[in-house]
Amino acid sequence: MPGAYDPLLAGIVCILDQKHTIIGAGFVLSISAQGGKIATCTHVIEKYYGRIHDSSDSTARPTIYFQFEVDDRQTLLEAVVERCSPSDTYDISILSCTTKKFPSKVRSLPLGQVISIKGHQVSTFGFPI
Repeated sequence: MPGAYDPLLAGIVCILDQKHTIIGAGFVLSISAQGGKIATCTHVIEKYYGRIHDSSDSTARPTIYFQFEVDDRQTLLEAVVERCSPSDTYDISILSCTTKKFPSKVRSLPLGQVISIKGHQVSTFGFPI
């Protein structure tokens, strides 16, 4: 049903390059008064922004742009890489949103723990490039 609210889409983000072209996907880990946290794959960031290293020097970290699928990609927000693991190991980056206000429909996605994945259905998400 077009236009129906989907709780999964409420936490999905489009990761963008400097020209605001979609380069990958991520999801909202948390939302707070200070901003929010986004999880994505390090290889998505590195492909367009170069090798990322954890650093306390915020000038060494590029600004990452993203939009929300549930917001029809109307709101452009910025984040910086807060933590990352190399793309050849765990391939996970945590982005810290520099904008304090998220669109009202956006929700964080709950993380769970699975003891055994055998026999469970798995879904992936992304955006074709």
